Amino acid sequence: MKNYYGDEISNEVVKDTNMNAFDFLCNSTKDYDNLVSMSYFGNEISYLDLKKMAYIYANKLKSYGLKKGDTVSLLLPNVPEVVYYYYGAWILGVRINPIDPRFNPQGILESVNSSNSVILVSLLDSYKTKVSPIFDKLNVENIVVLSPTDSMGNSFKDVFSKAIYKYKESVVSLSEKDFKSNKVIMNKKFLKDTDSKIIPSTYEDNLIASHIFTSGTTGTPKAALLSHQAFNIKSNQIKYGVPGLDPADRFLAIIPFFSGYGSFAGMHNCLNKGMNMIMIPNFNPNMVTDLVLKYKTSAMIGVPKYWEDFALNYESMKKKYGIEDLSFLKHPVAGGDKINPSIVDLCNEVFEKNNSPAKLIVGYGSTETGGPIATTISDKDYYDNENTGVLFPGVDAVFVDPETNLIDPNSNFGELSIHDPAMMLGYADKDETNNISFEYNGKKYIKMGDLFETNDKGQLYFRGRTKRVMMRPDGHTVHSLPIENAINLDDNVEDSCVVGLKKSDNSSGTIPTAFVILKDGEVDLNEMTKKLDDISLQHLSERNRALAYVYVDKLPYTLMGKVDYKTLESLIIDDLDYYLVDNPFISKSTHLLARKK
Repeated sequence: MKNYYGDEISNEVVKDTNMNAFDFLCNSTKDYDNLVSMSYFGNEISYLDLKKMAYIYANKLKSYGLKKGDTVSLLLPNVPEVVYYYYGAWILGVRINPIDPRFNPQGILESVNSSNSVILVSLLDSYKTKVSPIFDKLNVENIVVLSPTDSMGNSFKDVFSKAIYKYKESVVSLSEKDFKSNKVIMNKKFLKDTDSKIIPSTYEDNLIASHIFTSGTTGTPKAALLSHQAFNIKSNQIKYGVPGLDPADRFLAIIPFFSGYGSFAGMHNCLNKGMNMIMIPNFNPNMVTDLVLKYKTSAMIGVPKYWEDFALNYESMKKKYGIEDLSFLKHPVAGGDKINPSIVDLCNEVFEKNNSPAKLIVGYGSTETGGPIATTISDKDYYDNENTGVLFPGVDAVFVDPETNLIDPNSNFGELSIHDPAMMLGYADKDETNNISFEYNGKKYIKMGDLFETNDKGQLYFRGRTKRVMMRPDGHTVHSLPIENAINLDDNVEDSCVVGLKKSDNSSGTIPTAFVILKDGEVDLNEMTKKLDDISLQHLSERNRALAYVYVDKLPYTLMGKVDYKTLESLIIDDLDYYLVDNPFISKSTHLLARKK
């Protein structure tokens, strides 16, 4: 398959990347020490201070006995301390295991213990609600508890926020006594009396920097092992895929750093460009337009719905922030879901009309490939509202026939399979790695689980998925099988099928909807829905459950005797009689079971 960038640039992106990711950061930002690296509630943190803090954290972790190959788990949103822990651990060759704070306690327990973490770092709120219930089962030596106010500025609003959390911190201190253990410690106490002494960084080929749990293409959580060099190469690739990311540009960090995209394309990439990351720890999707305008964002990565909402709301909100035009917005990036061409056109019309130099950049990738592997480019001969971009330099692709599972080197359609110098070393489970990877012409390829078509220019066009997955409006991938398995545990469920349904307004994303056949139909369906949702939450995180339930007498089947998923997926949820669990994508109501009449 043709690569737009050619061999010379493909070779260039891997040069001088075989090093510790912290060293790569230092080399890339040696002239940026006085620039702002992160802005967090009135506190502007320079690149020099970021590096000093990384050494402080490295020294402290070393004093606790952590060494190359050990693991620290981070149960944190986007706060500055996440960055300090990442780079501080990396200096020592310690791995980071980032965990989505929205995981349920069981999911957190499995992630921490299976990664053999020595230390777990948790936000205060998550500690009280998620960590305390599993405290005795966690195989860690220490739990460090972090307040989100620790790195705030000193404005009146910030001081007020700190006062609110002071009480919560005292409660945690009491809990330490209750546990009769020195295992729990507040982050400020943890760091006390630590200096910023420089420690030579640890490195070796294929040194693992992070293992990020991903559901991949099957829905079963797996730990993707990602190297320091992968982080560095991806930063170089993005220099070409999203050109013009300049020092002091403002990056709105709404994409969480516990995700592959967040840590690769967000944190490490933006910091290596000398950008100012606006840290948003408690992101509300309804606030996208406010945040972009408030901070005059230069760059942001968001799911299609975020950009759709921005384009629709910009005119009505620009006066609130005294905005005259969008000349500051240079790099709007959409990813995480297939985007409707009409949304691409809508965004570009708003950008052009309001003096932004940008066109919406559409990207594609996965955690397994270290984030993005393709983006659209603004060249008029290559840009259209339907393609998903061209491959990054250094990335090779082949198509696997979805029916025969064979490679046709001359084919321009099939399951996209990627070789990327920045892709994962593999899953922690070698068998799981073998399920999605193969050798071809002396290179290792990863199956992406998506069907694509390409043309003679090397542009990619999304044509569907090979697995039963759906994408929520917020860009989160949800797998059908785990939900069906949970629902079918109830004795009164005969069968179920979970698919993603579009809304009648054809907005981005789908609503994960469970079609359920009951053995005994004479039941209170409100109570049954609550029961099935409770069962799901015992086995799944909140984001991975069905959001709507439809009770049917039978499911549609194909002539081959299989459930006809496509027929169900063609339905519009607004046309159905459904039972809704808490779901901001359909109704503003927060009632648990708001029934559609």
